[in-house]
Amino acid sequence: MLFLIIFSGISHAFKYFAPSVYDFAVDPENKKYQEHSGFVHRHYYTEDKNHFGEIALMTLNTHVESDIVEKNQKNGILALIDLHHPAVFALQGLTQSVLSGVQKEASEHYEVACTDALFKEIRTNKLEVMPIFYDSNSLIKIKESIIEPEKYKNQAYACVVVFYDKLIQKIYTVINVDLPSTDPKVIDSQVYNIIHNLENSKFKDFPVFVVGTINTMSEELRKLVKRDMKNLIDQDKNNIGLRKTTFHNHGTVNDNLQRDFILLKDKAKEFKLNYSRILSRYSKMSFEHFPVFSILSRSSIN
Repeated sequence: MLFLIIFSGISHAFKYFAPSVYDFAVDPENKKYQEHSGFVHRHYYTEDKNHFGEIALMTLNTHVESDIVEKNQKNGILALIDLHHPAVFALQGLTQSVLSGVQKEASEHYEVACTDALFKEIRTNKLEVMPIFYDSNSLIKIKESIIEPEKYKNQAYACVVVFYDKLIQKIYTVINVDLPSTDPKVIDSQVYNIIHNLENSKFKDFPVFVVGTINTMSEELRKLVKRDMKNLIDQDKNNIGLRKTTFHNHGTVNDNLQRDFILLKDKAKEFKLNYSRILSRYSKMSFEHFPVFSILSRSSIN
């Protein structure tokens, strides 16, 4: 494959990810996590015994009702990039003004996909976007497509991006989803369309990450996810005993329901999970959802 030939000489098992300071199981005063920062303006690799993994993904739903709260979101998103340096950062419910602000201040090595994946709120008429920020020093975007109803404009609910990872020499797909409906039948239909899109892709046999918000699941959808995918929060046994609330509504909800996910479809077991956590110490003021953060490595069997 062309990508493998061109970049075969630069692969290296860089280990520059660390547990999040916003992890409820981490001591927030621990300096080794506080000092793991500075990535928003520069790109570098750190070889350190406290760091691990070769790819990190993060997702955050930024939808809020208040325009006043929304103004603080730019700094919150930049802070997450600065501390975690995710290779892939999928956002949902973001306004174009906040997106523009983040783009202006983040380092040039962060590029953005899915800026045309627009969703217009029916009640507020607010136009939202579901971008994927990605580290262009390690990732090459091969293909991008938007999934939305044929008859309706600005109603995107998923964006599909195929990446080639230069560091680990792998191709994988990231599907950013924003499925806010409270009707399981609506979400089932949307998921079916996403699966149909994937099955008709020439990249269907490569690993797939489904990241973002799934507000509710029917029993059939739960079975499908359990059969064909791995919920990385469930796969990390260190989450046992930790609450799974991701929609907290500015700290007023703690229902132990996970609505924001990083799911992995990986039949060939190309990846192994190192860490996955709901960042429940993160700011409750500017966002209604907690971020979800996962770190993975290449599997030793591949």
